[in-house]
Amino acid sequence: MNEPSLWNEPAGRRVIGCLRLLVVFCMICIGVHYCNRRTPVRRENPWLNNDPSRPVTDIKALDYNRQMIIYRDEEPPKQLREFAWPSDDRMYQDQDNCYEDYYEMLYEYYHD
Repeated sequence: MNEPSLWNEPAGRRVIGCLRLLVVFCMICIGVHYCNRRTPVRRENPWLNNDPSRPVTDIKALDYNRQMIIYRDEEPPKQLREFAWPSDDRMYQDQDNCYEDYYEMLYEYYHD
């Protein structure tokens, strides 16, 4: 029974041995953490005409298609065009004719 083991050592040597193991384990964990960390994500501003000196309350709207901020005291540089119907009236001159054409197609599709 005179063999030295971890449980038969004096209390001071046992505590020092446990602290050494804890320090080695912590150093391994820190090394693994720094080897596996990700590169930081760059946050870029998606808006082309962002003015950080202006307050947020000056923003009237956000144009997601053109990536522009529309401020309250300015209009967008390019106005949106109004929708215009095509000039050819070949099929839409007579409303009844339009309805009848679609009715015949739908009838043939669902009743065959």
